[in-house]
Amino acid sequence: MEICHHIVFTRELYCEWRNHASPVVRTWLRSMWARKKVDALPAISNQVLRDKIQRCFTEDREIEAVLKDMHLIEAAMATDGLVVSRDTTARQHFAQAASVVVELRNLVWVNPQEEDDPRLWLQRGAKAEKGRMLGRCGK
Repeated sequence: MEICHHIVFTRELYCEWRNHASPVVRTWLRSMWARKKVDALPAISNQVLRDKIQRCFTEDREIEAVLKDMHLIEAAMATDGLVVSRDTTARQHFAQAASVVVELRNLVWVNPQEEDDPRLWLQRGAKAEKGRMLGRCGK
């Protein structure tokens, strides 16, 4: 069974991947581009949402961390509501903010390293299971 999902990139996401991706991931990304499975989005910024999330934190390092990763949330909100990232710290921060910021609660955050087989989850349709939603992390 072929997985027919696409990946979404903003310029900011592309730069992040270019700077931090392993050789294996670079090869995978090139294959995604070649198969036309990369959807490029224009720059997305939701200042109202950024302000709401920022108010959830008191420490400068936490505020910097969530603002650094806001592009993941904004891209997810502009598309399918799904973030696939290994950044567990960012997920914890956004899950914490989801207790106050309603817009975050139903976003799904999947860490492919925590999956038994992430391909199996994708093959099954990448369902937005409650335990994967930011509003349910750790519950």
